Amino acid sequence: MRIINYIVILLALNALNQQTLSYAQTNETRHLSSEATSRIDTAVQLLNSDNFQAALSHLDKTLQSTNLNAYEKSLLFQMKGQSHYELDQAQEAIQAFEDAISAGGLSNDKVQQLRLNIARLWLSLGNYQRGAEILEKLGRDGNEFKAKHIELLMQAYVQLGSYEIAIPWAERWFQDASPKARKHYDLMNFLYKNLGQTEKQIEIIKAMMERWPDDKVHSDRLASVYASNGQEREAFEVARKYYLTGNPYRENDILKLVKYHSHYDMSYEAARILDEEIETGRVSNTLRNKVWLSMLYEDAGHTKFAELVFSEAVEMSDLITAKDMRERLAVSPQHIYFGIRSIYPDFISPKINSAPFIIKISDRDAQPLVRIPPVMPKNAEKSGHCKLRFNVDRFGQPENIVAQFCTEKLFERTAIESVEKWKYRPKIVDGRQMARSGVESHVKFLVKDDNGNIIPE
Repeated sequence: MRIINYIVILLALNALNQQTLSYAQTNETRHLSSEATSRIDTAVQLLNSDNFQAALSHLDKTLQSTNLNAYEKSLLFQMKGQSHYELDQAQEAIQAFEDAISAGGLSNDKVQQLRLNIARLWLSLGNYQRGAEILEKLGRDGNEFKAKHIELLMQAYVQLGSYEIAIPWAERWFQDASPKARKHYDLMNFLYKNLGQTEKQIEIIKAMMERWPDDKVHSDRLASVYASNGQEREAFEVARKYYLTGNPYRENDILKLVKYHSHYDMSYEAARILDEEIETGRVSNTLRNKVWLSMLYEDAGHTKFAELVFSEAVEMSDLITAKDMRERLAVSPQHIYFGIRSIYPDFISPKINSAPFIIKISDRDAQPLVRIPPVMPKNAEKSGHCKLRFNVDRFGQPENIVAQFCTEKLFERTAIESVEKWKYRPKIVDGRQMARSGVESHVKFLVKDDNGNIIPE
């Protein structure tokens, strides 16, 4: 996009039927001599033919003349700035435009237009501070700020990382935008997040959910904000609402939702979701999922369903026969606490679709029951994990938690806090609950970009 409008110049040249041209009716000093008119006409032809280097040589030679008035000098310097701009010589273009202003032949409106162009050039050079200063001064001088000017100023401060200075301009830009596009919401979400203005960020994300109800990115963002703020129940309700509205869900998301329902003592709802999704094929019909489903039905008091599902699960396993399991169920059908230790290794951090359970017999090791996902640190830039070691007391509560290794130091505190909320089925020895020491587990942190792609460790 060319900064100087050559049409203005050509209109002026075509009007030169007299020896002196009045370029502005209110300013008699703005006129072009016959000699200047001829030289400017040549420069315009060079510019219109994209012969910018030749135009620069011609303009420099013309500017050496001592017979130029202020208006002629300003016009020539503008054309020189345009030539440098077209040659991607931004620094030289800035200097030429500054010279055009200093020559003193321009109206106030034209000066402000050139200053705006200069600000844009500084921004294009990455000098956001200088560009912002010029834009701020234009505002202080009483010039009307249009939407594009506000956007430039806001973007300059965002690039500088000066979010507190950027936010009032951004809010004005957002308020004035009509219609509001995705970029308006995304930027406000970004600023509120970085400034820790959680309530305003939640409002923006909710507005995005209303505007784009089928885009799961927004519900995930809102749930993440709630979780990061310690509002885990609210995070669960967001995921639940999105699922109940019939929106598409991936398998891992469904399993996470089931886990949430179970954690908040909604075992029957959790079981119904898991059962239906296994039937539809959106959740894999695996041994682990069947065992988990049976456990959920048992916790909800639906023992017959639990027995039926567990029998189906046993028939899927090569490690224990259906006959053996039926004999055990016949002896003690009311105890359907599942998970076969020969199938699941001890103390491997389970994902929500593979939580280990055990058959309730006289002895058993401690087993995970509830695993609250960690709160993602606000400044995490990539995924990571922590390896933790801890003890489980006789009531199933983790204690003496130590982070043995974390890919990033910032994950350590929130990983420990997450494990503190976990619940285990206590170790059983001779029918008595016992403490268990030396439990090891991993806590994973998955960071996603704006497109929902996982950023690797």
